Amino acid sequence: FVADKLGDNADSPSAFSTEDLTEERKGFRAVSDVDFFLGTCRLIGLADHQLFSASDVIACGVGEEGTLRVCRTVRSLSVSCLERGIQVPMFETG
Repeated sequence: FVADKLGDNADSPSAFSTEDLTEERKGFRAVSDVDFFLGTCRLIGLADHQLFSASDVIACGVGEEGTLRVCRTVRSLSVSCLERGIQVPMFETG
């Protein structure tokens, strides 16, 4: 993306439009938010096998398998919090 935009105009202040920068930042923000959530889950005690991956929610929509992994992570997080005395909604199965 950056190389395409810069080309021969690397020193030009108008090499990027405000819209380009805003869209680029949205993507970074989304990845950053997901990484922060996953890091927090690890701090609370979830193991890596209990976590979805960032690509499950970032790349090309979630899809059925990605949605299932996200739901499993949220349920595992809920159970872990309840075990530690943190009051959160319980996500029942079945």
